[in-house]
Amino acid sequence: VLTALKQKLQEIMVRVISVDELAKHTREKDCWIAVHGKVYDVTPFLKDHPGGPEVVVRIAGRDVSDEYEDVGHSDFARDKAQEFEVGTLVGHENDTGPTGTLLKTNVPKWAQEAPPSRSVSFPLVPVVVAGVSVALVAAYMYMKSRQR
Repeated sequence: VLTALKQKLQEIMVRVISVDELAKHTREKDCWIAVHGKVYDVTPFLKDHPGGPEVVVRIAGRDVSDEYEDVGHSDFARDKAQEFEVGTLVGHENDTGPTGTLLKTNVPKWAQEAPPSRSVSFPLVPVVVAGVSVALVAAYMYMKSRQR
């Protein structure tokens, strides 16, 4: 009973949208997409979409997470999308993470790794200091011998 009550409360707080419902919104005047479990009514944004409305309308009415990530949307686009969230795709009601956040899932491996260290290796420092010291002493002795 408690689980059913909790689920009902979640449905009231967050609109759960079925795949069938999502599939009904595929026109330029009524355009929805799902990305990472969140459903967005992007109709008001179509005219401002950098790729043009036809790009979005062509893939509307379904989960377009892969397409969204393949394009490499900016942080601004991810933040802007939150304005158009209308619900959660069925099956994603219990997903953890910030509501309305579009995850950065396709981060290239090179961007995940720490950059290689550019510092001088510790054993090399004493060798360089000793070499410079010897060179200075030799230069001093040479200059002193030329003064005689």
